[in-house]
Amino acid sequence: MKLMLLPLFFAFGLIVNTSTAVSAYTGSEFLTDCETFIQGQSAIVDYETLAQNVSCGRFIQGVVDTLRFTESTLVCIPENYTPGQLARIFLKFAQDNPQHLHFTAGSLLVHTLQQAYPCN
Repeated sequence: MKLMLLPLFFAFGLIVNTSTAVSAYTGSEFLTDCETFIQGQSAIVDYETLAQNVSCGRFIQGVVDTLRFTESTLVCIPENYTPGQLARIFLKFAQDNPQHLHFTAGSLLVHTLQQAYPCN
C-alpha cells in the first residue's frame, strides 16, 4: 500500500503550482540552501548560514529516509552515500535545469535522485 501511494504523491508534487501552495519549499530555495551547505561544510560563519546548512542536509536525509521507509523502487541510493554527495548531484541538476526550480524541492530531489540512482 505504501508503495502505491508514493508515485501519487510524487506526481502531485510535480503538478501543484507553487503559487497556490503558499508555504511550499521550492527548488530555488533548496538550491540556495544546498549551495550554502556545500560551501559551509568547512566553516559556518553565522546563524543564518548554519540554518541553511542544516536545512539542505536534513531535507535530503528526510527524503532518503522516506524513500527507504516506503521501500520505494523509484530510487536505489547506495548505502554508503553522504548528504553532501546528494547535495552536489542536486546542484548539478539545478544548474543544468533552472527552468524547473519553481517546482517543489521534494519532487525535484526525487527526480534528480531517480536520474542518478535508477533501480534496475
